[in-house]
Amino acid sequence: MFHVSNFLTAYLVLSAIAFSIYVSIFLKDPSTPKNDTLSWIVLIAATLLSPISLPLSLVKWLKTPRPPAT
Repeated sequence: MFHVSNFLTAYLVLSAIAFSIYVSIFLKDPSTPKNDTLSWIVLIAATLLSPISLPLSLVKWLKTPRPPAT
């Protein structure tokens, strides 16, 4: 059985990993202003939604038919 505490822990770990990846990409991008509030809001929203959107994207990608490798 999957308890709520395990789900919350997994969600927080995935969010922390996603946030660290997103922040490193964000800070390396020279075209993005680092002091823009909207940029940080989008970064935080992407982090909070990533444990939901990433698995859904993976399922969609796995269901997409691809030609056989030759």
